Amino acid sequence: MVWSRPTRPQRVTQQPAYILHSRAYRDTSLILDILSLDYGRLSLLLRGARGTRARQGVLAQPFCPFRISWGGRNELRTVHQLESAGNPLQLKGERLYSGFYVNELLVRLLVSEDPQTHLFAYYQMLLESLQQQDEIIEVLLRRFERQLLGQLGYDIVFPQVQGSGDAIKVLESYDYVPLDGFILATGPTLPKTLRIPGKVLLALAVEDYQAADVRGYAKAISRIALARLLGDRPLKSRELFRTPPTESNNTAKSTKEGNIIHD
Repeated sequence: MVWSRPTRPQRVTQQPAYILHSRAYRDTSLILDILSLDYGRLSLLLRGARGTRARQGVLAQPFCPFRISWGGRNELRTVHQLESAGNPLQLKGERLYSGFYVNELLVRLLVSEDPQTHLFAYYQMLLESLQQQDEIIEVLLRRFERQLLGQLGYDIVFPQVQGSGDAIKVLESYDYVPLDGFILATGPTLPKTLRIPGKVLLALAVEDYQAADVRGYAKAISRIALARLLGDRPLKSRELFRTPPTESNNTAKSTKEGNIIHD
């Protein structure tokens, strides 16, 4: 049986979306990478978006909800309308960097035009939480990374042993096999695996990130899993975390960080 890709609609109107990334195209246009509610991630051409009188180019910023209409027969379709659907979030410092990090993950890992309605909702919740500042950044990122991996088909079942389905035990240790799962540790740590105490896995199973060591292991698990999917090309956004931000230089850094959005 020959698989064929569903026919794409020639015109889409008022689609809820966020701009993840944009880059210059020719003299006055931008190519936008967006995350949309019904069509997942896709790239669109925004004409006349650059220059002193290009209002839409100024509008086309990340972390702002949009209603976007587009159409065309070519692989790269054209934006017909870009309309703000709310106020842009006011993210600063590491919370701003975290937003750029998540955007880069989505651009790199999502297949074009693969509907991701659940992930769209997770992304909205993450942005709102980053702005509200009720939870620490580490927890927000670890939770979203796990949601993203799950939507990509690599859900990590923390309370069970890979293959056997046996319950994780508090006093045992387990080796994490990237993108595969956890196996009972019975000897020296296997190459390219991470050894984790059972009590940590049980805490992660219920998303209990209170303990620092649990957050540390959660970060290590995410890094290993994402590295397998991302390949050798490093994430640009991780460079932002190397210099601790200060309140006085947030504005200047935000301008510099625009290079991740407009490059």
